[in-house]
Amino acid sequence: MSNHNHISGSRDSFPPNAVQRPAIVLTPVDRDAVLKLLRELSEPATFLREELERADIASGDISPNALVSIGSTVKFIDHSTMNIKIAKLVLPCDANGTDLISITGALGSALIGLGPGQTITWYEDQIERRTTVLETNRTP
Repeated sequence: MSNHNHISGSRDSFPPNAVQRPAIVLTPVDRDAVLKLLRELSEPATFLREELERADIASGDISPNALVSIGSTVKFIDHSTMNIKIAKLVLPCDANGTDLISITGALGSALIGLGPGQTITWYEDQIERRTTVLETNRTP
């Protein structure tokens, strides 16, 4: 079962036909890291802030395979190219735009908190993108 939902990047507005976004869960550590990052950013990260505000916060230990978090390696489908990609979700200072994806970018903000099997439709520079998480893993 997948969720097909519309969300907006910081440079775009919600489309008029926007629907419910998929449920997301953050660890307390990720929540604290994102809050700190949002306070330090010079540019507004509207999309990331919206995701943080709507996230459920896990109260206990979460399996490293259960959700995409900062430091997770995630395998996902990019539906615009129908390619399967593998990348690691990182803080902006560690990102390279290829296999190390920044949490503050549109793709990173879309992936955070999703679990395997969840699909999200999001916008980057007013272009609709759709991504499905296949697997996620975080090694300590």
